[in-house]
Amino acid sequence: MGLCASKPGASSAYQPSPTDSVEVTPRHPAARPSRASSSGESALSGLPGRNSRTSRHDQVVGFSASQVVQQTITERGQMRETSALHVCTGVAVGGVIRHADGSVADTSVSVFHVLPSVSAPGLAIARKIRELSAQGFEVNAFVAGGDGTAQAGRQQRYAIEAMLSDLGVPFGKGPFSDGESPQILSATIQANGEIEYENSRFF
Repeated sequence: MGLCASKPGASSAYQPSPTDSVEVTPRHPAARPSRASSSGESALSGLPGRNSRTSRHDQVVGFSASQVVQQTITERGQMRETSALHVCTGVAVGGVIRHADGSVADTSVSVFHVLPSVSAPGLAIARKIRELSAQGFEVNAFVAGGDGTAQAGRQQRYAIEAMLSDLGVPFGKGPFSDGESPQILSATIQANGEIEYENSRFF
């Protein structure tokens, strides 16, 4: 797993497995470099910048050519981000449960990294949405990337956005990837339990 830096070849036949996504457990901590966000991209919640105490390797959600890769966080101060989205689509799905006074009682966020060759990526994302909704979470999402230079990449992105709309999930969105300037999508659980989504581009 690394950068989805080149367009994949023709998709291989989909091989059913016990799950159509893989939940990755982070390993091997490493130092996290600093990075500035593009001024044209904003967080859904408008909250302060994300906490950077966790190691970079622990934070990064890579990709697989055969299935959706996802990581989930539930603790305040945690953050997850995709590796660079050259042709891949990044999706973050989160939710909060609130006390009667409006403060946050519980938070859960999952970040998904989707390669264009993956079949039916919406299944894993929809399953997470339904799981959170059934548990009483107020669900929202953010979508970024997708290969804007290829029809397959655009169709995958549009299909994910249509699914979110059909499920009644409010979502923010960042730009398509242009094949030249990679971007990432991150999600952070703030100290007050609220969720921040951030879409950053490298130049």
